[in-house]
Amino acid sequence: MEETACYVFGIVPAGTRLPDDLLGLDGEPVRLVERGGVAAIVGGIAPRGPLGARDELLAHEDVVAAAAEAEVILPFRFGAVVTADDAVAQELLAPHHAWFADVLSDLRGRREFVVTGDYREEAVLREIMTERPEVADLRAEIGDLPVEASYGERIQLGEAVVRALDDKRAVDTDTLLAALEPHTVAAALRDPSGEAAAANVAFLVADDDRPSFEDAVDALGERWADRVSLRLLGPLAPYDFVPILEEV
Repeated sequence: MEETACYVFGIVPAGTRLPDDLLGLDGEPVRLVERGGVAAIVGGIAPRGPLGARDELLAHEDVVAAAAEAEVILPFRFGAVVTADDAVAQELLAPHHAWFADVLSDLRGRREFVVTGDYREEAVLREIMTERPEVADLRAEIGDLPVEASYGERIQLGEAVVRALDDKRAVDTDTLLAALEPHTVAAALRDPSGEAAAANVAFLVADDDRPSFEDAVDALGERWADRVSLRLLGPLAPYDFVPILEEV
């Protein structure tokens, strides 16, 4: 029989009930390895080269999401593999038990939400042309000139628009934070998801504050309806709010 290793999805309180039919990588059922009040969610995985296939990523996300619905979880990033159950207990859980327990306690009753927004192209271009006359002048100068005759100017225009979008994104992210942070425990800025991104921010929200947080997102979405398409993702496992543990 081929030997298997342990793929680790995250840390939960000992005794957490997971769905009976929950499967991990390679279609293997997941289980708990417990030690002193905390537990690692693990599943068998056949030895192979580097992980990263789409089905592997989706399996990881499915297990973490299912666990997050059942209980507070300290999710691991994709790709954590340990040799065997004994190694999970002795090398992972035992030396860091107190740290895991403290983080789980801090995260209990709190969920991650991600607020993203994309600029509506025509609206944001109108804003840029109004706010930056030099960009509007350059655009008018190019007009209907052939690409060959205005290549340099078109490059200059594109760079000017990108700079304007960067500045606008910074202002709009500050506006979003001001509107939503009063209803949250913490916020974490994420990298823009593309050139059209208006904002990309993760929030840690207490369960009791979720209604007011969602109302605030809706209110901002209505304010920005003509210029930004705002989206709320969650609740999610709190990836953006897990402290860094060295030498795990």
